[in-house]
Amino acid sequence: MKNIFIVFLLTITSLSFGQKTKTLGMRGSKYYEIYDVLKKGKDIKHGTYKKYRNDDVLIEKGTYSYGQKVGTWSYYGWKGELCEQYNYEKSKITFYSPEADTTTTIIRINGVLQRVRLEWPPECLDENERIKFIRENVIYPLESRERGESGVVYISFFLTKEGTSEDYIISKGAFPLLDEEALRVVKLVPINWNPAKHNGEAVDVFITMPINFRIE
Repeated sequence: MKNIFIVFLLTITSLSFGQKTKTLGMRGSKYYEIYDVLKKGKDIKHGTYKKYRNDDVLIEKGTYSYGQKVGTWSYYGWKGELCEQYNYEKSKITFYSPEADTTTTIIRINGVLQRVRLEWPPECLDENERIKFIRENVIYPLESRERGESGVVYISFFLTKEGTSEDYIISKGAFPLLDEEALRVVKLVPINWNPAKHNGEAVDVFITMPINFRIE
């Protein structure tokens, strides 16, 4: 239930965007990350970022600037093929390969649920603003802090073909107070998405947002 990371790499100091950075590595149960942070910035991501499965297959790479994703980020399928590219300046998906995306997604057509491989994924029109909104609005419950409760809460809901949201649920919880706070905040997130497409038509799609509670 908890996603526990261990720092496993601390390498040379370098220059990125004119700032001194250091490279860190974090390993979880399924993935590991290698990324640059500001040397004097409380580990603010700044520079290159790569995420691998534990079998060393690259699944995500891109660039951070002062903790914010910039430029074009690339995402890879299960076998390592390029699956999707998202441009954070243009706030749009610039490339998507249904063949490389081996994951399936729950969609809803006329009230009937199906699990399919999408023709085009749902597209957040301002991903950085979504992340910023969550970061600024989550309130870590005091009782949870005092008890040392932490973890990742997954909130799922339907993004409809009209671009609205509904039917929020806690799809994977951590602790009751954290679950309640994650659900509260995700319900408040402004929905600014293009809907998913299947067989040439916009469809309702089931999506999930993770909210990470970590005691510094």
